Amino acid sequence: MPGGSTPPGFEVAGYACLGALVALAALEHWFMVLPVRDAALWQWAANRGRSTAAGGNDDDTARFETRPAPAAGSG
Repeated sequence: MPGGSTPPGFEVAGYACLGALVALAALEHWFMVLPVRDAALWQWAANRGRSTAAGGNDDDTARFETRPAPAAGSG
């Protein structure tokens, strides 16, 4: 501990956060190296709206629906 002014718990917490960030960065880089289709990563979210009853919309999937653009000069 250089200088002796920082409490030991602070250094432990700092090194724990640093270690967690390094571990997550290594994991992320391995995910980029592995041959995984990007569609497979997001399939759980894309299929979520299809589980509702036919014709029913829930609030979570309403933001993904496309709407027609407003007509030119309408305001």
